[in-house]
Amino acid sequence: MMKRMFQFLVFSSVLFIISACSSTGDQEEVFDKMLQKIDTYESMHTKIYLDQYMKENDELEERQLRTLSNIALTREPFTMHQTINVDAGKGEEAVSNEEIYITEQGMFVQSEDEWIQFPPEMHEMMIGNGNEFHTIIDLEVFQDVLKEMKIEETGKQYILRFSTTDQKKHDDLMRLIAASSVAGQFQMEEAMAFDALTVDRLRLELYVDKETYDLNMYNLDLEFDLTFEDIVLSMVQHTETEITEMNKIEPIETPQDVLDNAVDFEQEMQK
Repeated sequence: MMKRMFQFLVFSSVLFIISACSSTGDQEEVFDKMLQKIDTYESMHTKIYLDQYMKENDELEERQLRTLSNIALTREPFTMHQTINVDAGKGEEAVSNEEIYITEQGMFVQSEDEWIQFPPEMHEMMIGNGNEFHTIIDLEVFQDVLKEMKIEETGKQYILRFSTTDQKKHDDLMRLIAASSVAGQFQMEEAMAFDALTVDRLRLELYVDKETYDLNMYNLDLEFDLTFEDIVLSMVQHTETEITEMNKIEPIETPQDVLDNAVDFEQEMQK
């Protein structure tokens, strides 16, 4: 149940707030210009830190998982290099370390120090759906709550904040954002995850460059229950994402040593 797919979200920073809140019109303008700038990104690097605490049913002890993911991505052609490191916190050894290449040479995944080349149809599906690989969450869903966002300024950045515990008012938004995260972690359809979720809290922070309107960082906090038949998984998630190198990354190629040593997926499955 705890299997992960490609996880999204990275990096923390302390900012000193030096000005008061601005008007709703300001936040709408900043938000719209930020979305327009995101649409121009043809490549980027994201560093995603995800801290999770979870309890199953009424068990007393919480489990912790901390995930650090680095993703370099180009959109045309769609290429990606991702590393994923997961540990259980408290100084314990890593639970898993993974590395992934999706390039014009194919799709390669490192598993237990062995590189596996996935079938061409899987690679083609990934390439075809390249535009759907979001290392930035779907921020357009927050359009309807812009008036509830607060905007503040630092010397170089706007900071947009939205927070809610009002399930009755924001239930669809809260479950939509949580479902996007849960579906990737538990390998389930977002629609299925949406129906299985009860979200108690959502908090979003967006850090936007005042001159360029680049989204440099966002933080997302979620508290929710995920129900599988008779199992209720209670989770608290904190995600920090840093976005850099917009439009500065060249299409990624798979290293030669990976090409030389990769094992065919079908052969691996027959072992």
